[in-house]
Amino acid sequence: MHAIMNTINGMQRHDGQSFTAVLGTLGHAAARRLAIILETVANWQERAAQRHRLAGLAKRMLRDVGLAGADIRHELEKPFWRS
Repeated sequence: MHAIMNTINGMQRHDGQSFTAVLGTLGHAAARRLAIILETVANWQERAAQRHRLAGLAKRMLRDVGLAGADIRHELEKPFWRS
């Protein structure tokens, strides 16, 4: 969660106002919910990127780490929101 908040702290809106200032206008509970949503989206993006990298590995490399084609297909067929 801290990483997401640090990212938000460095962002600027198109009108130049910082997102931190905007979050300051929200209540603590609303800002926390927003941070949780952003963290969830970041996790989804990372999961999708990991699966993309997994799909690009050579069969020999997959065998080296003990993964079979069926394991890979199962993982790659999952939607991004499933771990």
